[in-house]
Amino acid sequence: MCGILLSYVQETRKVKKRDSPDTFVELCDEQEIAGIINEDFRQDLLAGASSDRQFKTEDHIVGALIPRILSRGPNYGSMLAKNIKNADNLYGRLTFFSSILSLRSPFTKQPLVNGQFVLQFNGELYNTELVDSDLKQYSNDTLFFMSQLLSNCQKIDVNHTKYQESILFTISAMDGEFAYSIYDSFNKRLYFGRDSVGKRSLMFTICSKTKKIYLSSLPPICKCHGSLNYQNIENINDGLDDYKLSKLNGQWVDCERGIIYCFDLSSFSLKFNKDTNFGAVQTTTNSSFAILFSGGIDCTIIAALCAFQLVSSKDFSEKSKTIDLLNVGFDNPRTRKQASAVPDRQLALKSWFELCKIYGPVGVEFNLIEIDISYKEYIEGKKRVLKLIWPEQSVMDLSISIAFFFASRGLGSKVILDQEKMTLDSKSIEFGELKRESNFNSNCKVLLSGLGADELFGGYSRHEGVFNDYYKLLRANIKNNGSHDCEEVEKMRISSYRSLEEELLLDISRIWKRNLGRDDKVICSWGKELRYPFLCNDIIDFSLKKIPLNYKKKREKKQSKNGQLPKLIKKYFLRKVAVSLDLEFVSEEPKRAIQFGARSARMDK
Repeated sequence: MCGILLSYVQETRKVKKRDSPDTFVELCDEQEIAGIINEDFRQDLLAGASSDRQFKTEDHIVGALIPRILSRGPNYGSMLAKNIKNADNLYGRLTFFSSILSLRSPFTKQPLVNGQFVLQFNGELYNTELVDSDLKQYSNDTLFFMSQLLSNCQKIDVNHTKYQESILFTISAMDGEFAYSIYDSFNKRLYFGRDSVGKRSLMFTICSKTKKIYLSSLPPICKCHGSLNYQNIENINDGLDDYKLSKLNGQWVDCERGIIYCFDLSSFSLKFNKDTNFGAVQTTTNSSFAILFSGGIDCTIIAALCAFQLVSSKDFSEKSKTIDLLNVGFDNPRTRKQASAVPDRQLALKSWFELCKIYGPVGVEFNLIEIDISYKEYIEGKKRVLKLIWPEQSVMDLSISIAFFFASRGLGSKVILDQEKMTLDSKSIEFGELKRESNFNSNCKVLLSGLGADELFGGYSRHEGVFNDYYKLLRANIKNNGSHDCEEVEKMRISSYRSLEEELLLDISRIWKRNLGRDDKVICSWGKELRYPFLCNDIIDFSLKKIPLNYKKKREKKQSKNGQLPKLIKKYFLRKVAVSLDLEFVSEEPKRAIQFGARSARMDK
């Protein structure tokens, strides 16, 4: 994983020579990097303090962002600054800063410079050349990306339209979850964007008045630039078109999913291309990982599938057979409930116990990490989280983000399960009496999330709203005719499912803006990488095109007790999947949002 930061500042007057030379600075000492990150965190605990003074650069915004970018990649950091001269003899300063979280060998430094291209890449690729053991040609995603750029653009005149088309084609052919920036030094163009789902955060701003552009994995919040604005720009048309900079005027925006932005440094203009065909994401389990675990149906299915994959893998070894389950709870002074008593903790213990019974005998060990957050820790972490998620700072955004923030840190107590208790039923276990190993720190760098299941399979309560007219008509028909079915009721049922289809399509199309960028910012601030099995492109395609809608919201066949109407079963398809995986214990659990399950909502007294 990589943290991306880039800035370009153009001179507004002609100068004979740019005073500042090209520079390259490395941060290779992990202790030094940790010191910068810790100092930035300490400054966040102080009221309104700015941490940009600890990392001096030519640009205040860059200086303020560097510690936060380093927190996403605490193993290495480097800055490359280049002078750019345009056709009008105006100089500009182009600065790249990258941080690296090293997950596998070979270690590849960024920004990666090779010939005409400078590449910053944050993510995971699953192209055949990288994952197929028989065809595997490359051992590093960033090197693969660069090699494809060089290969596709070689022997093409840089002034020919096919040259830019080759760059766009290369980006579109990348299969995975990622954000990137590519600088083409031949044509002085900067390409940047996110994958088709938008799983990795990336923001930018351009000001035509001050001739500045910034690109960053995280937003800037610092004392000297606290008034920076933010807006969302939607409804971008297909094709390579001009992007009106007057829409931005210095405001920060999220890069929209699947769009390739192209910024011309010479003309200071922005174009965009939406005609992309990003490939599918595959879940890999070839390294140690953890799961954000509430004990609900989504994350429990992921845990079971991961365990099955580990057992089936040829690489199944002592090192790879342990999965950490990260469960967070908050001491809530308003409800006067302790973290150990929150709903998600009780459910997580039950689901963890059952998973241990199923997969323990075949060699898979599940470590349940109970992460209890005091009110004092909440208040201290709140300052940091609000800066990380800016500008999405609503009460709901905070309550969700802060739960993920502390869960992904992975610091808590490991629950110990004695072997003699494996034969018992979960209802017979007093989970509070089990031993705990305190101060347990999950060092997994890769985390899995169940995000996307509700959007794809109809898990939200608002999805039931589209059936209101149907149930109203059904209730009247039963009252007047004593029957559940008639032609008019059936037409309304079909219409309701069409509305459900539209609602699900809307949910998945805006998940990059409502969830993914926000979650990525807080979780990756611990130097960890987040992946989403349910948001694999193949799963999205299968869910939207192959699964009938009545398998997402299914009406009970029999009339409920006391004369009530048949209920709608949420995520019916996933519940059947759970049963097929011997997870009956979780197949009927209701949906519960993390802020309510962990009790991170409405924390103030």
